[in-house]
Amino acid sequence: MKEKAKYIRLVYGILLGIMTVITGALLTAFVWEIYVGGKAADYEGLYAFTRGNVGKQLLRALPAICIWTVMVVGGFVLWEVFPEPKAKNKPDTRYTLYRLKKRMPETVEGDLQRSFNIVRREQLIIRILWAVAAVMCVGAAIYTIVYLAVPSNFPAVENLSKPVLSMVKNVMPCVAAAFAVCLGVAVYEGVSAKKQLKEVALLTKGVKNPLPKQNAILLKLEAKAETSKFFAFVSKAVKFILKHRILILRVAVGCVGVSFIIAGIFNGSMREVFTKAIAICTECIGLG
Repeated sequence: MKEKAKYIRLVYGILLGIMTVITGALLTAFVWEIYVGGKAADYEGLYAFTRGNVGKQLLRALPAICIWTVMVVGGFVLWEVFPEPKAKNKPDTRYTLYRLKKRMPETVEGDLQRSFNIVRREQLIIRILWAVAAVMCVGAAIYTIVYLAVPSNFPAVENLSKPVLSMVKNVMPCVAAAFAVCLGVAVYEGVSAKKQLKEVALLTKGVKNPLPKQNAILLKLEAKAETSKFFAFVSKAVKFILKHRILILRVAVGCVGVSFIIAGIFNGSMREVFTKAIAICTECIGLG
């Protein structure tokens, strides 16, 4: 019965995936048709997205959307009829690794020296990669804030889509690059954890000192820092960030809010909001 339910879920998942791709392709084709039709006219394609044009294309895509919606709802029902067996939670490799590292000796000799060097080298590589990722994230954030704060990037034009698309074109590559680097480092850290786990198991074989039950991140930070002063500083900085993370998050959100307010003042948004507020008070409420 379990094998049959697994097969049914697999087949239905494949069919739902195919229908999702078909629906997405149809919607993309209809949007492109509106845009190309608008460019063929006397005005730009972006102005072709009127209520009538969009509604007409949505009616064409309505059968595919309805079939896809019914299949999604049917998937929920199917998963209730043929529930997936609950898998046992496996311990996280990185958490297990950081727990075992608490047992690692500070120095080794003989055949264990190779394992010790591999673990230390992997630790060094991961810390360097995370430092590079942090620099890229900070750089992308600074670039984004600077771009938003420059009034010339948001000129007063009738077609507001142009400055928005220009912002996406200029900002998104930096954000995507920083995200890709962080994702790559995280993947490498997972692969490295499996590699280190074998070596750490050899280094801690026979050691039975008790381990405190702490968070995996804190266990990592409490490990002895490298002899380099730079990594010792990075370790202390990360500990400080974890300890005061709520305060740092509030300050960061406040700085972003202030940055947007300043950008709004320079690009004229404050005057527009003030004008609308006056209009509401004088025309709608009747004050003035």
